[in-house]
Amino acid sequence: MRIDEALDHSRQIARNKHNEEVAKNRKGMRTLIEITCFLGTHGLAFRGHYECSDSTNRGNYKDLCTLIAARDPAFQDFINNKVFSGTSGGIQNELIECIESYMLQTIKREVLDAEFVSIMMDESTDSARLSQLSCTLRYLRPDGTPVERLVRLADVSSDKTAAALAGHVDEIAAYFGLDGDKVVAQSYDGAAVMSGDKSGVQTLVKQRFPKAGYIHCRAHVLNLVLLHSCTNNKKSASHLNAARH
Repeated sequence: MRIDEALDHSRQIARNKHNEEVAKNRKGMRTLIEITCFLGTHGLAFRGHYECSDSTNRGNYKDLCTLIAARDPAFQDFINNKVFSGTSGGIQNELIECIESYMLQTIKREVLDAEFVSIMMDESTDSARLSQLSCTLRYLRPDGTPVERLVRLADVSSDKTAAALAGHVDEIAAYFGLDGDKVVAQSYDGAAVMSGDKSGVQTLVKQRFPKAGYIHCRAHVLNLVLLHSCTNNKKSASHLNAARH
């Protein structure tokens, strides 16, 4: 065999081996992505309190990896790779961020194709006593199907002024390419900082998006109706006051 032919043959063998390794790694990463999407779709926690090898509950992410690896030897070899640990906390966070980026890009393409968009925001305190601001876009697909997409969850504990909250709307508008005529509605609760007609969020947003009419959130209206109905009933009012204290 000529030297150049021998070298070409060796390169071909190395190339085939490399391609097989790439295919195996891509299959393993696809499984990790599917696990991440599954946990996110069902709102399940990723991490466990005690994730060492002797733990009976290492968290949903690691336990799902172990379950799948028990039936897939190729995936077992993939997660046992000493160079790449697909079950580490850092990899879990990177997978979540990558999926988030992909989803936002998909939503952005849909928003750009939509003719009209409305913005909905609400602030709530989580279990860690942090004020979380949820931001949702509602728009129509080209086939007329209305959809709502949660696009941001931001910690606003340090600054809950109207200007700061309206700044989140500006950031969302800049990212999704929303112009002055595309935003036709905005919906918040009835708190003064959100609904104020002098310096509330809805007023500040309307200065940039003149067509964005303010609509009081119907869910909050129902909550107020139920609250006032209960307070007008002596028996339920006593239970409500006891629960508050």
